[in-house]
Amino acid sequence: MACALAKIEETEQSLFNPEWVIVTNDKAAINLASEFGVPTMGVDEFADLIDSSEDDCSTTV
Repeated sequence: MACALAKIEETEQSLFNPEWVIVTNDKAAINLASEFGVPTMGVDEFADLIDSSEDDCSTTV
C-alpha cells in the first residue's frame, strides 16, 4: 500500500497521470486500499483485461 500511495503522490502532478490500481484477491488489502481511495482489481479481472488487450493488438494480413 505504501508503494502505491507513494507512486500516486509522485505522479499526481504529471501531465499524463497514470491510474494506479492494486491487483489482489486479498480482502484485507482490498479493505485497506478502499480506506485510502486506491482502486483495486481482482486477479481474474486483471488476467481478463490482459487477454482482451492482446486481442486488440493482434493483426491479420
